[in-house]
Amino acid sequence: MNYRNILIALCLLGACFSCTAPNAKVTPSFDSKFNELAAQMTTDEVKKLLGPASLRELKDGIETWHYENIGEGSFPKYVQFKSGAVTGFGKEETSPSKSDQPSLPSNNREIGQSCKDDVECQSRNCHFNKCSGKDNCNVDLGKICATNHDCCSHFCDFNICRNPH
Repeated sequence: MNYRNILIALCLLGACFSCTAPNAKVTPSFDSKFNELAAQMTTDEVKKLLGPASLRELKDGIETWHYENIGEGSFPKYVQFKSGAVTGFGKEETSPSKSDQPSLPSNNREIGQSCKDDVECQSRNCHFNKCSGKDNCNVDLGKICATNHDCCSHFCDFNICRNPH
């Protein structure tokens, strides 16, 4: 190898090192930030570290923040708080999907929504795991229907439940 080739190689090597100069900012992965969590951190500290949650839940005094879209190859994570301080965090067993999320309080479900018991429905009628109205109708006004019997208004007009007037 001659001196000219060595000089060219050194110049190229110097150019590569300038790409990783001390002022170049490297963004840490979500997982590395998540590993900085500690018990008793406040909600503000967690939000500053991880950003806003994809989904927030409150059940029995425990607030849970779910982080879903956090990077390729990374599993969904959760952080739990009680009285504004971290009490637990980890990897989700399964990713919470929209169908798993309770859309309404258990006694406030509308006609057509899934249920397991009459008390869960506004109409107080859970028929075959679906909140239903009078005569077990399960399609409310403005929704898609197949027959008049589907509609709580008893009028299915061009596959939409409508008022008969």
